[in-house]
Amino acid sequence: MAGSATDQVFQFGGFTLDPGKGTLGRAEQPAFLRPKAYALLTHLARHIGRVVPKSELMDAVWPGVFVTRTR
Repeated sequence: MAGSATDQVFQFGGFTLDPGKGTLGRAEQPAFLRPKAYALLTHLARHIGRVVPKSELMDAVWPGVFVTRTR
């Protein structure tokens, strides 16, 4: 049986993102992101190769949050 998406480790620009461990690092040094930034990066990494619509990102990272723009 193949591993799940949470088993994937992503490498980009010298960084390694391991969602299974909840880590992001570069050259064995940990990089720290705020939780929402980490969730956003993880979601985009899991969906590499396609355009991720704003509505999907909002549902994945900011569920139940409504953003309005005023002028």
